[in-house]
Amino acid sequence: MISWALAARRGAGVLLAVAICSCASGPKSVAPPIPTGGDTASLKALTGRWEGTYTNPVNGRTGTIVLEFFSEKEAHGDILMLPPGSSQAKPSPEQALRTMPQVYEINFIQAEGNLLSGTVGPYEDPQTHCTAHSSFQGTLKGDSIEGTFRTECVDTRGQPDPSTPASGGTWKVTRMKI
Repeated sequence: MISWALAARRGAGVLLAVAICSCASGPKSVAPPIPTGGDTASLKALTGRWEGTYTNPVNGRTGTIVLEFFSEKEAHGDILMLPPGSSQAKPSPEQALRTMPQVYEINFIQAEGNLLSGTVGPYEDPQTHCTAHSSFQGTLKGDSIEGTFRTECVDTRGQPDPSTPASGGTWKVTRMKI
């Protein structure tokens, strides 16, 4: 017969082994995966967690950016867009959708040398309700990447919609020290 103390020690050992295995199973991120392209050295140079912000002075939107590069083949990240008025405590029902923060997935990131580019969207623009698409570019300098982006509405064929003007702004992320 196994004593209660021995059974408890064995159970604790099994739980510890499970915890160790789950920690060693590789990188985990709640953000969606991002397909990457470019040269291997440029993608390896991005390894780490990057956090920052973007600003679009044309429409008053701001937001946060999180990127995680686990290797040259595995990246995750997203963008949280905060439209004007999103800090309002209780928006009216008609303002709720227009001022609700939204998470946008990054579709693709390309890295060549110290240059980074990519795309976001399509997504519904909260003000114009058009189908929007964004492209961005940036330059890696040490532990920061700074760049610009352009957002435009597109038609059903994915072509720019001339009835809605494009806008854009700036973005910056910094590699977080762990």
